[in-house]
Amino acid sequence: MPEQNVWAVRCDDPDAKVLSWSKPQIIGQEVIINKPTVLQSGEWLLPIAVWDKEMWQGKLSSETDCRPFVYKSNDNGKTFRKLGGPEVDNRSYDEHMVL
Repeated sequence: MPEQNVWAVRCDDPDAKVLSWSKPQIIGQEVIINKPTVLQSGEWLLPIAVWDKEMWQGKLSSETDCRPFVYKSNDNGKTFRKLGGPEVDNRSYDEHMVL
């Protein structure tokens, strides 16, 4: 597993006088550069990429799928599910986003 993961905490009542935060949770492996997109349905889409294996210098297993992914939450960020992503030849550092 990579040494980097995408972590999240939530504030369920951002207008409260005293903010309270959820416990930190890992959403997925690797890196997020762009912001999540919230759909009209309330679903959250989050772009997370696992970058090229060569940059990890043997730290990834041979089964690790290195590509850009989209994760989805149906419960305001309490849980996320990996949806998938495109397979692109000759890529290394993704900065993908959901439009």
